[in-house]
Amino acid sequence: MFFSSSSANAKKWEIELATLKSNNARLTSALQESTANVDEWKRQLASLKEENMRMKAKHQADLENSKGGGELADELRKEIQSLRIRVEQLEAELDSKNNDIKMLSSSNKASEVQSQSKVPRYLDRTKLKNRIELTAEFSSRCKKDNQELQSTIKLAQSELEIALSAHESQKQILLTLNQQLASRIHELAAIHDEMTTALQT
Repeated sequence: MFFSSSSANAKKWEIELATLKSNNARLTSALQESTANVDEWKRQLASLKEENMRMKAKHQADLENSKGGGELADELRKEIQSLRIRVEQLEAELDSKNNDIKMLSSSNKASEVQSQSKVPRYLDRTKLKNRIELTAEFSSRCKKDNQELQSTIKLAQSELEIALSAHESQKQILLTLNQQLASRIHELAAIHDEMTTALQT
């Protein structure tokens, strides 16, 4: 009876020992796996931190370049506005001189009629002719200046369009980088939460 009870207890202990060994093996395996996961998370965390710093630096550089493009566009707008004002002034001067030419031409015709009278008016006609020639010359210069200014405006407008296009392209790049950065930060936060949970268990 004693031997039978001892044999039963020994068998029970063997079963419990085997169970403990099995549980210990599972715990050891889980611990090793958890340690490996923590190491992998640490590696990913370091990699994400490095990439995060790199993307921040690139984001800052692109932002500075974008500001430069915006300033260039503003300068071009101011230049175009100034040129347009100058063209309007020149066109006003041109219209005024054209009116002067018409008036002088009419006066010249009137003086030619008067020259047929007994009183000679050669001196007045000469002065009038010189004045007409000078006014016509000035009008020609105004037309030339106007054409040059129009060409300058077209060139400035073209440069403005290029600058605005580059600025818009840089803006889209910054938006894409910002989205990527937000995604990385979200991943980083998720990994941090997983690490915190793993370390607390």
